[in-house]
Amino acid sequence: MFFDGISSIGEIFEGNRLSDILYRNPYLKLFILAIVGTVPAGLAALLLPSKNALAFHSLLFLSLGFLFTAIVLFFTRRSTFKERGLSQLGFRDAIWVGFAQALAVLPGVSRSGMTIAMGLSRGLDRQLAFRFSFILSIPAVLGAFLLELRHLGGLPHQHLPFYVLGVAVSFVLGLLVIRLAEKIVIRGNFYLFSYYVAAVAILTFTLSFFIS
Repeated sequence: MFFDGISSIGEIFEGNRLSDILYRNPYLKLFILAIVGTVPAGLAALLLPSKNALAFHSLLFLSLGFLFTAIVLFFTRRSTFKERGLSQLGFRDAIWVGFAQALAVLPGVSRSGMTIAMGLSRGLDRQLAFRFSFILSIPAVLGAFLLELRHLGGLPHQHLPFYVLGVAVSFVLGLLVIRLAEKIVIRGNFYLFSYYVAAVAILTFTLSFFIS
């Protein structure tokens, strides 16, 4: 996406039409749509009540979020796949997937689950739905990091090696898990995650009666 964006700058100054540029640079189009899809989540994060609100400290509310995620994931089993590829990915798709991502600011609601499920419901092919979901995660995670950074107040230098190690381990394991999840989605078995999330919802709901 970065290199397509760089190569398109020259085409813009040469007077080429934007539609022609996007046709020749599909990853530039993907970059623009990722920005569009990020807007709803950004607005939701800014407009959301303080995280000190009861919803963010309630196991009962958390269990409802898990249950909602499980239901959405389960219904991906019945999605009608039109196998729309990158050339057919449009602004409406980006906005709808963006709204799905915005739901994930609520506790217990899976960001990747919502966005992949929405992509599939929009008729995107499985690989594109998966990849667009995780492309959208980049600005979302960076934005969340920047919002929270102001509360950190700096990191102790003596703890820096542990933070670096944690980042390195999570990066490697993240790549492995993403590759595994991609294979599961492409095979049409994404709905299987719903059973796991439903079990977590039941466990969390039960614990909510014992832990205040």
